[in-house]
This record gives sequence, C-alpha cells and structure tokens, in this order.
Amino acid sequence: MTVFNVPITIIVTAYNSATYIDDCLSSIERQDIPHLEVIILDDGSSDALAVAVAPYLERNRKWRYYSQPNHGVGFTRNRALLLAQGEYIGFLDSDDYVSDTMYSNLLNIAKKDDACVVFSNFNKWNEVTGEEITDRKDRYYEMDDLSAEERLRYIFGGRIFGMACSCIFKRSTFLNAGVFFPVRTYHEDIYVLPRIFANAHKISHSEEKGYIWRMREGSESHSINSRHITSILHALISLQDYIKSIGRYGVLQRSFTTYCIMYLNGLLRRILGSHELPENKAYLLDLLKSAAEKILSDKGEFVPLHEKSYGPFVDFFRSTEKKPQNIVNALMLQPLRTTHCDVVFFPHKLYHTITMLPIARFLFQNNYSVMFVNMSDEYADEGAFSDFDYFEFPVVKMSDFEKNHCTYSSSVVMNDWDVKCALPIVLRDNALGRSTFGIVEGIQDFWDMDTGRHRNAYQNVKYLIAAGEHDLRYFAAKVHDEVMVGGVPRIAPLLTRDVKHPARPTALINVNFTYGVLEAERDSFIKAAVSASRAAGFDPVISRHPQDEGDLSGYNVTDMDMHSAIDNSSVFISRFSTAIIESVAMGKPAIYYNPDIEAVDKFLHPLDAFEVCKNESELVTCLKKVHTWIQESNPLDLSAKVRKSSAEFLKLHCGIGVDDANPEKIAEFIASKTQRLQSSNTGSEPFFEEFAVDIVDDQRITTHKNLLLETASALLLAPEDTLALLEVGGGLGEAIAAAKKHTSDDDSVRLHFERVLMFTEKKCSTKVML
Repeated sequence: MTVFNVPITIIVTAYNSATYIDDCLSSIERQDIPHLEVIILDDGSSDALAVAVAPYLERNRKWRYYSQPNHGVGFTRNRALLLAQGEYIGFLDSDDYVSDTMYSNLLNIAKKDDACVVFSNFNKWNEVTGEEITDRKDRYYEMDDLSAEERLRYIFGGRIFGMACSCIFKRSTFLNAGVFFPVRTYHEDIYVLPRIFANAHKISHSEEKGYIWRMREGSESHSINSRHITSILHALISLQDYIKSIGRYGVLQRSFTTYCIMYLNGLLRRILGSHELPENKAYLLDLLKSAAEKILSDKGEFVPLHEKSYGPFVDFFRSTEKKPQNIVNALMLQPLRTTHCDVVFFPHKLYHTITMLPIARFLFQNNYSVMFVNMSDEYADEGAFSDFDYFEFPVVKMSDFEKNHCTYSSSVVMNDWDVKCALPIVLRDNALGRSTFGIVEGIQDFWDMDTGRHRNAYQNVKYLIAAGEHDLRYFAAKVHDEVMVGGVPRIAPLLTRDVKHPARPTALINVNFTYGVLEAERDSFIKAAVSASRAAGFDPVISRHPQDEGDLSGYNVTDMDMHSAIDNSSVFISRFSTAIIESVAMGKPAIYYNPDIEAVDKFLHPLDAFEVCKNESELVTCLKKVHTWIQESNPLDLSAKVRKSSAEFLKLHCGIGVDDANPEKIAEFIASKTQRLQSSNTGSEPFFEEFAVDIVDDQRITTHKNLLLETASALLLAPEDTLALLEVGGGLGEAIAAAKKHTSDDDSVRLHFERVLMFTEKKCSTKVML
C-alpha cells in the first residue's frame, strides 16, 4: 500500500482576484490538516495578486505559487494536477472560500470509505444582497446500492452532476482515467466530472455546507453570451462521443436526453431572465435553437417526455422550424483517405475560398499538406466551391470529415463565431492543442454595434490574421496568442484589374440588409438612394446580397456577381460593406451612405477614399459631383485618381502596400505555428499516406525548456498524436533528447515533462525511446 506524505493538495486557480484572494487563502489556512499542500497558480494576472499571496507563502512551507501567461482555467488546473503530490486533490476558485472544517471533513470520509470522490454541500452567497442559497438537486446519496448500469443512468441522466470545487478527488482517478480539463472554453466541469464519476469505484458525500460560492455581478457564472451556449453544446457533444466510445449510448440515450435538456433549459432561463436588449435576446435564442437542434437531432422521440419537468424548453424546442437546405453535388467531393493533414481550411462562402486558395498554394509549395472541407450542407450552398479546381486540393464534405476522424495540426476559418460548424470546430481544436487561425473576412462590425448580437468575433481563435492595422484597435491585449496583419488577399488583384465603363452613367446601389441587421431600414434606404441617383442623372441598378430577403420587385435588379456589377457601373453606393473597398480598388468612385442608421465606425474616416453621406440631400450633391467628374475626365484618368486617393485607406484597412501583408506571408505565419507531418513517400500526394516527422519549427520553440513544456502540454491535450510524433524518430524526438541533455536531472521543467511522458505512456500502453 502506498503511503502518501501529503494527504491532500488544494489547487487555487487565480486571475486578477487580489480583492478576494485573502478570504480564499485564509479559509485554507484555517484547515486542521497536517502536511496540507497548496498550489496557487496565477494565470497571467495584471493586478496585485502576487503581493496579496506573499504573506501566506512566508508562513506556510508547503504552499507553492506559480505564475504563467494567461491560458484559462482548464490549462491551469491541468498543470496543477501534475504538479500536485497529494493523494487527494481539491479545486478552489480564488474568489470563493470554504468552511474551517470542509477539507478535513471530506478527507476523513474519503479515508473511511476509500472513496475516489467525496461531495460537499455548498452555499451560493450573493455579495450584493448577502443572500445565501442552497439549491442542490442531484441525488449522489442514492448511488451506493445501484448496479453499474443504473449508476451510469444517474451520472448521464442529470441525477448527479456536482461542481469540481465542492469535491475532493483521489488524484489517481484522474491519472488512471486519463481525464483532463479542456482549455479555452467555459463550463469545464461538464466535460470532466461525468467521466470521473463513471471511473470512480466509490463516491461519498457530506451534508456539511462546506463550500461558499461567491456570486459576483458581471462574473461568468452570472452572465450569458454566445460562448456560454456554444461551450455547453461542445461539452454535451463531447460527452455523447464518450458514451458512444464505451459502448453504452443505446441504453443511455434516453437518460442523456434528460442531461442535455437540463443544461439547455438552464441556458433558456438565463437568456429570458437576462437584461439584454430584445434584439440581443433574439440572437441568443436563435443560437440556442441551433444548439438544441444539433445535440437533440437523434433524441426527438424523448423530448416530449420532459414536458412536465422542463415545459418551457419543450415548447421552445417545438417552435424550431428547420429551413430547407440546398445539397451540393457529392460526386464532386473526393473521398477522405488521408491519415493526417497539416492544415485544413473551412470556407463556407465563395470569397472565403478565393481568399484561402493562394494561401493554400504557398503552403503546398513548401510541403505542407492541405485540405478543404465543404460545409455547404450545413450552411446551405453559398457557392464556396462553385469555381473550385477539384484536382488541385482534396475537398471533403463536413459529414465525411467528422465521421472519418481525420487528424490535423491546424485549422483556418474566416468566421469563428457561428454555432453550426465554425465555432465548435475552433473550440474543439483549441481544446486538443491544435493551432487555430482566423482570417478577418474583410469589413467587420467587430464590436457588434449594429448586429444586435454578441458574437465575440475573432476572439475564439488562437491566431488572428487581421485585414489591416485598423482592425487591431478592436481587440484587447492577450486575446490572441499572436496577431499579424495579412491584408485582404482578394483586394490586391483588383488594383491592377482592367477598368470598364458603361455607356450611360449608372449608379450601383448595394442592398445588403442581411441576418436580421437593420432590415427595417431597407425600404427607406433603397428609395432614397434610387431617388438621389435619378436626380443626379444616373440610371439606378440594384445589387442584392445573396442572403438579403427583401422585396425588390419594381426595381432594376442585376443578376451579375458583385465585381461584374461594379465593372458595369459608374459609381457605387452602399451602407456598411466590403464592396466599398472593392469598388475603389477597381477604380470606381464609392459613396458610403449612412442616413443615421449605423453606429459602426469603420467608414467614418474615409481618408479621401470615398464620400460619406448622411441624408438624401447630401447623396444627391455627391452624385452630381461624380457625374461632373465623369463628364470632364477621361474614364481611365478618373479610375487612376480614385485608386490613388484610396491608397492611404486601403493601407490602413486592407494592408495594401504593407510588405508582409500578402498570401505568401500569411502562409509563412500559418506554417510557423503548424506542427508539420510529412510523408515518407515522395509521390505527388504525400498527404494520402502514413506520416512521418519532418521538422519542428524553431521559430515556435526557442529554448530547450520551452520545448519540454510545449511537448508536455501536447501530450496532455493530444496524447496519441504526440506519442506518434515521438515514436517515428526524426526532428521532434531528436530535439527532445537534446533538450533533456541540456537540462539537469533535478530541473523542475524536465521532471514535469518526464512525469507527463510516463503518465501518457501508461495511458496509451506504449513506450517511447528517447
């Protein structure tokens, strides 16, 4: 029998909590437990947390403090879990605290019952009102006499759920089951606790209200936004995959439906009870409907059974109407045969593909394997692959890609907030330690001034590829691991495109009132723009965004694509749209027409690139000015003048003229963050064969210790893939051997790496020779 010198390790994860940390640490200090170990992990705080912690470290020999760049709760708990020496572990959030006897009480019960998990009851304490609430509804106390099958029904049926911070766990239960917290997501406990409960041979409980959960205004546990919805969706999908992996989905499907509805109903209550604006609530409710459809798609027969307990949600779910979707020609899609792909692109619009293709070509030229995923079935066919050469790169349907479980190193998206596919892909890849890249689509309302949504646009990916320097003002420091200005690859070719001019002065009016944004303003906008165009001597022509559903009967609507329509116009009129930039790049005068309907600031400072009009009278004046230019200038001279006057704006917003803002540099940036796996076969399709290691990018790993830490993290997040890298020899294995050689045997980083490697080898039943 193993004798532990440290009975329990308390893990405190902290981020900017200097105001509350004293309550937390003093409550631990009052515990009467000999040899108690405390690990405090500072996750990149910018306040005086270290100063507040210092007195406790001076008084307590077995308390340890670590500081790291901000990685989030999941990563931080995983790190502490491997640093811990206790037989049992407890997690404590730095703004909460515990009773004087909580840990000693739970530890005594654990020893008596030889339990893997011991629950404590808890109180919610509202720091504003002083109100205390105890609202446990789970039935952990009934589990002792249950069969193994019934036990799983309790765990995955919502009768036992718990909160990681109100329990203690035998540390070996985590390690033996290979369970770790996901990174870069909310609601980490939903991923982890059911798996731990399912692997625990004994679960005990205490009725003492030992944990005090501080309910703070503005905290994540109080707020509701799109990431809460998508994080819970991803967690439920992950749990469903786990149940399938242990072969119990058939018998647990009905119980798991209850589990899913319990969390979805909680989200519904939080949305309806929030103080969000009506348009924001509508967006969140729409997002929740999409999430509910996805996770309950195979559980429809069980949903009505929950009408008594979760009536409001059942009614909400019944109201969901699915829109018909166009299905692309499946014969155009290549079968998924690849074992591993370095970089996977996820476009779902034509301009996404146009932007991604030159980047993919540069990657392929430098021996990175590349694949495209067609999501037309999920988003309805928006023509993403209408002009695609299917012999250039492999393209697979999203459903086949998911089903075949292709491994890959990096994912590239141009939308990281949509719940249907993009956001779940990004969150999953972040959790698995892959590199995720977001290429800014062009013109964005980053702060959602007019969208009526909380998208957190481009804040979910690890690496941001901004359109221009102007974009960077919308993002706080440390939101991304790294940012580059990559430009808008599809804009540069427009600057050298031949200019065409219509025989008659023609005003192209862009109608793009889509996705519920400002749709009530559509009719008045069109009427004013058409009237002003005619008053200034132009023939008005309407271009319609593919997703604009307005009634345009009675107007002259072109069926040309946007670039062809601009070619055949004399002047371009639009509200907020990337097409304004495309127009001036093509040498055509543009007018940003905003009759006080938009708050977004993107086009408020045109830098002489285009005109800005706020009412119909101003629009008439601007159009007459353009009409005069057309009459008095050679068309080619006018286009040259437009392009020249737009240079400063295009540089600031699209990276035009910035040396590193081009597809080749974007490809280099993606490559520098991608773990490349190359085929040992030198044929023309290296990504269709088994892989072998080629190189490890020395730009990403700058020191031996960093390499060991990076590899330890990779082993925790993607154990099988990382062990495969180490096993095949070559770059990574040799680099690890060199790193170990240049660090002492008692170095803490090296010891950490070796402990992780030993654990991972045991979990995967393999041995790596380094």
